[in-house]
Amino acid sequence: MSDDETYPVPADDDLLMAELRRIARSADPPPELVLATGRSALSTLRLDEELAELVADSEVTPGQLVRGDETIRLLSFEYGSVQIELQIETPPESTGPSRSAGRTLRGLVTGASGAVGVETPEGERGAVLDAQGWFGMPELPPGPLRVRVTIADGTPVRTGWISG
Repeated sequence: MSDDETYPVPADDDLLMAELRRIARSADPPPELVLATGRSALSTLRLDEELAELVADSEVTPGQLVRGDETIRLLSFEYGSVQIELQIETPPESTGPSRSAGRTLRGLVTGASGAVGVETPEGERGAVLDAQGWFGMPELPPGPLRVRVTIADGTPVRTGWISG
């Protein structure tokens, strides 16, 4: 490139920024994990849902599991009279940072009835609470998840995102 070469510069800053974004996307596109995380973050903007508070997590307070089973994670959430107890079981061969599909979620919900939604970056799956409030969901994909239930007055209650 010689010093006397010139390149056309758009007169409008918006056009310039659009062109720079296009070049950056083609030269170094964002990783799929970043895009999935962004989509997950934006999906938290459901203002009509109430957030259940995390009150216990076996990953934070180890030693509460029977027999020291590191493939099981226990979590407890509360919102008013709603309690959500979750057990996430990861097959032993898929523990570590790259946990694979095959996780099983079991839960006990008190103070709500009907359907349960389990949301992952790949989409949402549903289950029905039995008469005692239990539900199960096998073969969950890797990555974060959250659970949504509806209380008697119709208010949706959900957990925060659970890593994994």
